[in-house]
Amino acid sequence: MKPAQIYIEQTNDGFEARQAVAIFGSYQMKESDLEKIGYNPFHECFDDNFVSGKGESKETAIEALKVDAKSMADSLWI
Repeated sequence: MKPAQIYIEQTNDGFEARQAVAIFGSYQMKESDLEKIGYNPFHECFDDNFVSGKGESKETAIEALKVDAKSMADSLWI
């Protein structure tokens, strides 16, 4: 399994950061399909779980992504 990578795209409002998420160690998509698109959650063929964050800068988008990731992780253990 490839290590998680954060992808960032510029939007009209600033930046959006996304990261693919393997829930309990598994992706919903086939690993080979994820490899073809580089695990990029912005890719049109991506159809899996991801966390995201938006901000005026890349750094604030990443910080918002971390908040979303924590929220997702916390929700899995409730």
